[in-house]
Amino acid sequence: IKMEPPHALIRQDFQSILVKDTFNRIHDAPSDQLRGLYFGIECGTKGGLYEHLDEAIRSHESRMPYYSEQSGGASDPLFRKIAALQRLNLPIAWYIDLQARRFQKAGIPIITGDLFSMATIYPKEQSPRYTGVMSAETMKAARIRVRDYQKKAFHHVSKNEFYKVAEATHELVVYLRQLEKQHNAHLAMMIHMLDSVGYTSLHAADYQRDTHSATDNLARQFLTIQIFPLQECLPTDHKAQALHAKGIGVIVNDVPDIHFLQEWEKAQQRCSR
Repeated sequence: IKMEPPHALIRQDFQSILVKDTFNRIHDAPSDQLRGLYFGIECGTKGGLYEHLDEAIRSHESRMPYYSEQSGGASDPLFRKIAALQRLNLPIAWYIDLQARRFQKAGIPIITGDLFSMATIYPKEQSPRYTGVMSAETMKAARIRVRDYQKKAFHHVSKNEFYKVAEATHELVVYLRQLEKQHNAHLAMMIHMLDSVGYTSLHAADYQRDTHSATDNLARQFLTIQIFPLQECLPTDHKAQALHAKGIGVIVNDVPDIHFLQEWEKAQQRCSR
């Protein structure tokens, strides 16, 4: 399965909108899709993805000096890497928020209903629960599982099979959480990202049903930008584990808990009725 970068996928989508707009203008027809993107472009969506990323960047920057002092500067590359990736996604986040507005106005909380506030993160001084460091062999095995998951998830995303994405995500999250307990070591960034994918996928399936698939394109974009960078999470987690061994709670204290497993159980209960 060819995995295009999320920027390329969204650029293709925007180019398609521009082509349709040009055709409509030539034929004196309205271009509601493009007008919807331009509407309110000066201000970000309250509770949207852009605001969420900006909030995360600010939170990490405010905590960086504390962790730097505690770790003798060892935490700095981790936070710089995370901030760089988040900033790269800011233009995409803005575009995704603009597309989501028409659905949000119609009572479909796509994007805004899929995010958890940074206000729920743990205090930076809190000690990590696990203080172990996984071996290179264990990390390699996890990396293979994640790579296989990405192929499967992208396949389902391309077919708008969002519940199947959530199903595959649940299987991997359970495996990784067991791995954490087994090795007494955190995989906080990876599990945070996967919980987000799973939570988003479950909601995407609901939005699909409620809008007769009108939200599918937007859901694909949002899932793509979350699934694509997953391979970057494991190296980050492995470096963070070395700091956890010193009692420094980087990453594990800096990302909000996402209630994917609880949402998954609710979905299973609804299905069994």
